[in-house]
Order: sequence, then C-alpha cells, then structure tokens
Amino acid sequence: MVCSVTLSIANQSVMVAGEKSFDLFRRIMGMGEFVVNEGILNDDALKIVFDKQLEDIEFEPYFSVEANDTIYSFGESNGCAVVTFEDSKRRVPRFRMEQISQNYFLATEAEDPNQVRMALWYALIFSFAKRNLFTIHASCVVFKDEAVLFLGKSGTGKSTHTKLWCDNFEGASLLNDDCPIIQIGERILVHGSPWSGKTHCYKKQCFPLKAVVKLKQAPENKMYQLDKQKAVAAIYRSFQPILVKNEIFADYVFDAMSEIISNVPVYHFDCLPNVEAAMLSKKMIFGE
Repeated sequence: MVCSVTLSIANQSVMVAGEKSFDLFRRIMGMGEFVVNEGILNDDALKIVFDKQLEDIEFEPYFSVEANDTIYSFGESNGCAVVTFEDSKRRVPRFRMEQISQNYFLATEAEDPNQVRMALWYALIFSFAKRNLFTIHASCVVFKDEAVLFLGKSGTGKSTHTKLWCDNFEGASLLNDDCPIIQIGERILVHGSPWSGKTHCYKKQCFPLKAVVKLKQAPENKMYQLDKQKAVAAIYRSFQPILVKNEIFADYVFDAMSEIISNVPVYHFDCLPNVEAAMLSKKMIFGE
C-alpha cells in the first residue's frame, strides 16, 4: 500500500508518497502545521514519490557541498534536476532523487527522516523557482502585519536581532528563523516554511515584505539604505547556491532580485547585539 500526505507550503499543494518514507515523514518536526489533507491534490501539485532504487544515469554535477558526513551533488539530465546524497567517507551513494517533469520527482526510498526532509526541500527549490517562489537564508520578523527579512552569514546575529524585536516591541513575532519563502508577484510576500533552523518556528502564514536588512557585526550601530547595485550584492548570497550556480535557474533568481530591490528598501546594518540596535532598525524601517 502506498501512503501519501498532502501539504500546503506557500499556498502550493505538495504530495509526499511512499510507504516507508511516509512513516519517516511523520517523525519530522514542523511538517504537521502544513498538512492539509491526505490524498487530495490540485492539478499543478508538486509530487515527490519515494518508491524504488533509481538506475544510475549520466549527469554532470554543477554544484556540490559537504555537510554532516554527506556530499550533496546537484546536476541535470535532459533539462531535469538530479540530486544525490553520498557518504563522504566511504563514497557510497545514500540517496538519489530525479526530476521526471516540472512538478514530479522520483526518489529512492529514504532511510532516515533527514533524507525525506532534504528531498522535499530540494524538490521545492527547483519546482518553486519557476512559480516565482524562492527559499532564502534569513530570519524573518513580523511587525504591524508586515515582514522584515534580516540577512547575513551564519553567526552574524540574525536570530539574536529578531529575538530583540520580539522581546521588546509589542506585536512583533517571529515568522521563520532560517528559511522563509519569498513570493514574487503584484506584491512581494513572505511565507513561513517547515524549515526554521534550530528555532522551532513553523507557521503557515504570509505577510507583505516591508524591508530587507543585511546585518554585519560591528562595534557601533549604523544603518543606511543601499542603492540598487549594492542591494543586489547584499541579497545575492542569501538565495540558494544550487539555483544561482545553474544557468537556467539563475535567471529566475536575478529576476526575483530585480523585483525586490525595485519595490522594497534594502538596508545595510552595522550593529551590536543590543536593544539600541533593534530600536534603530525599527525606527529606520517603520519611522518610529
């Protein structure tokens, strides 16, 4: 029996199917908030099916990254994405996923919940980009029903700064602490997602984007708005590298960045991890 579950992520229907992987899926923290109904799908739903050992195919990786004793490689075959997980010590394949069509991905049965979680994330990255939806490395706070994205390298203080907002400003709340989803359209929106880093903040909510702030640790607080050229440089690295390093998907990313910097102010913020920094950023963005 093939078991399946349907999710709604950024208002998009996503089906995960496969008996063993379905059991693993139910152990993944944060996914429950996004479950809408088992077995019900829209016509354009993204489908990820875990059901067999895929045959090896020729593909040239355009990007690889190593983390947690695993090498993640990304390539394409006949215009469709291929993702592999490989044991970095023994060089033994752990997992494989292939894009069969724009909305359909086929994967080997997963061995642990992390494989299901990562497969879902990568499938969404490739599929959502063509729907003008992009995951971005950021911490997102909501204030007065508008979203503010704080960007920066890991360890810069993104989570610290959004926590300062939540602890000190009435009505401020965290939407996502690692991987919110930006939607490009008539208005630029920010969605919560099932991926929120070490902070358990999984919200199926959506708010218009008010501002983007690139953080940098500094001995004093200083914040200023960037011109369009510098704004592109500020936000570029926060998009997923597996997209920006691919010739086709890079165009989608640059179109998205163009929309963001044309419609939303982008700031640079040299800051300390203190309340005064949070007060300054709130004043710059909201005028109070």
